[in-house]
Amino acid sequence: MIALRICTVLLPLLAFVPAQGVGTPAPDAELQGALRRLAEDSAPDELRATLRFLDEKAGVAHARLVPQLLLFKEASRSTREGMVFGAVVDQLRIPEADVVAGLVPLFEGADAARRASLGGVLSEYEDRSIDRGADFDGYRPFLGGELPVGLVRYLYETDADAALLTLTRSRALERAELRELVLAQHEVADLRWRLRFGYLSRADLPRGASPESREALGMLAAHGEWWVRLAAASMALDEPGLRALVPLDALADDPHALVREVARAARGDGR
Repeated sequence: MIALRICTVLLPLLAFVPAQGVGTPAPDAELQGALRRLAEDSAPDELRATLRFLDEKAGVAHARLVPQLLLFKEASRSTREGMVFGAVVDQLRIPEADVVAGLVPLFEGADAARRASLGGVLSEYEDRSIDRGADFDGYRPFLGGELPVGLVRYLYETDADAALLTLTRSRALERAELRELVLAQHEVADLRWRLRFGYLSRADLPRGASPESREALGMLAAHGEWWVRLAAASMALDEPGLRALVPLDALADDPHALVREVARAARGDGR
């Protein structure tokens, strides 16, 4: 196994600098060839030499190497090739922040297959739990300024409750607005929890929803920020029982393209 063959190789680290650029990188023949050599049954000294080469060519904060690791993983044709990503991250001791920074830009313009591919890697850093939900704190450095739509889409597709909380805590909001959004998320999350674990049935809705949860969903759907309105649409898409409580017709004509897309999917129009 690759991880066992190269476990004694220790190489220097580079400081964290966020990756630049967006979109899908072209395969780098030099790096792809080196990654392919790692998947071959090479002698230990050859494996160490290949790892040294990858470390030298990795770029600042591994920004050149990390996207190439994903491309190699996506094109892998064997279990051995599929293990290369994790083995390189482990043996070069690539920090979590470098992996996240190297992959986040690839969400922009990504199709469903690429988002799933990225999620398969990044889920290892999200501490996902059925009871607790995902931990998206590692993405907060990317959510403070102009929002990357591809990343926001991924967060809501993965865990709408955690996405709303993470975005709320990452934005420069007034205290009153911050408290309002956190409380709204709590009210809707409680309603979704009751539905998920059978304390409330979809047949009970919309009548069975508490006034607080109704108010919360209405506030989210009418909010001035598109990423908040997206929360309402995403929650309705994820939980059919909420669709009668969210103004999907209005959101289906939202000024923001992603909100429109998700609302129309929730309404049954298809993506």
